[in-house]
Amino acid sequence: MKRLPPIGPLLIHAALEDLELVEKDPRYKVSMNKWHVPSWPRDPAGECYVCLAGAVIAKRLGEKTSELVEPSDYSTRICVALHWIDNVRKGEIAIGNHIAHVSMPEYQFNRKGFKKRLRWLANNWPTTKSQSDVLELKARFRAAFPTQELTS
Repeated sequence: MKRLPPIGPLLIHAALEDLELVEKDPRYKVSMNKWHVPSWPRDPAGECYVCLAGAVIAKRLGEKTSELVEPSDYSTRICVALHWIDNVRKGEIAIGNHIAHVSMPEYQFNRKGFKKRLRWLANNWPTTKSQSDVLELKARFRAAFPTQELTS
């Protein structure tokens, strides 16, 4: 089991790295509405469905494909981090006590655009947790990715 980075840009990078690992692993299928759900019946050699946070559960936390796992199965710190990853996936970016809502494409329709936006967020993360920095991040994100380009 690898250690999870703290909530923030390093955790986004880690989630993307793990997502790309499960995309290449024939034992996994990406489904953004499932944490870490094995195919039924539970077959140790069977497929496992995972979301972005589920990819972290699979690759960084080392769960077997035959295990049904969700964030509440872990410590509070890991549970909060997994839910934070899921919120980022949906475009709900929590930084300190502030939340910025940004438009994220659906993974199943636009994998490239989904990952591009996550990378952009991680690489442009504000250095402080001030409301003005969070609002600036949101404005720069909107400028970089106009809403009409969600399918690109």
